[in-house]
Amino acid sequence: MAFNTPTTQKNYFHDASFYLQDTWSIKRRLTLNVGLRYDHFNTYYPTQKSTPNETFPQLFPVQTYAASGNLVDWNTVSPRIGLAFDVTGKGTSVLRVNYGRYYIMQGTGLAETANPVGLASKTYTWTDLNGDGIPQINEWLPNGAATVSVGASEALARTSTPT
Repeated sequence: MAFNTPTTQKNYFHDASFYLQDTWSIKRRLTLNVGLRYDHFNTYYPTQKSTPNETFPQLFPVQTYAASGNLVDWNTVSPRIGLAFDVTGKGTSVLRVNYGRYYIMQGTGLAETANPVGLASKTYTWTDLNGDGIPQINEWLPNGAATVSVGASEALARTSTPT
């Protein structure tokens, strides 16, 4: 099995958020708290080349991949509401009920998953002709195509441009 390590990806994201909140005393012992959160998030990867593989340059040639554009472009609005009831009227025992919706912030995780520049492997049949336990090119390359190819760059290698 041969790996295309090391690999270097470029992934980016932009996010912006703001939150509005207000509190009202409905009655002497009942308080209402309302809020609204807005989040904007987008992620992408730029045009980039795969890292040259010094160990197996024949198996993993340098590839150029086009930029992704915005992989996701999310705008979310999350409401929040809460009630607080002072059971005794002295502030020592308060019953609270809250509802809120929360969205996960992704970071570069989504772009990393889609980025074609990443870890890949190829498995070849190997016949150790000289018995040294080290695969030489003439021992595995003539055996034909890889029996197994795994990795993000392998899935898109057919559509990329060799450099």
